[in-house]
Amino acid sequence: IIGCLLCLVIIGVLVTFSPSIKIFSLCRVLTGFSIAGWLSFYILVCEVIGPSYRSWLSVMVATSFALSFILLSLVSYVTSHWKTLSIVSSVLVLPILLMYRRVML
Repeated sequence: IIGCLLCLVIIGVLVTFSPSIKIFSLCRVLTGFSIAGWLSFYILVCEVIGPSYRSWLSVMVATSFALSFILLSLVSYVTSHWKTLSIVSSVLVLPILLMYRRVML
């Protein structure tokens, strides 16, 4: 999971500086693989926790997705260029990485 988050940050910044459409497409495919690895974490957590907490977990995950879309629209309103938005959205993954590290220790 940490590897997926690191890939999201690194590839998200690399996609900004891609010199051709082929490298841009490759970076976007690798980003998709990283997101798929991150989303599999939700399935693993659902298997570990009890059935009484699964609905609460699903609501929290759905709420976090909704809040992240709201945050993305606010950040895209403030930034005027897609490259700046790509860098900012990639760097915003770092607090998640730091929280994950703190929770797992």
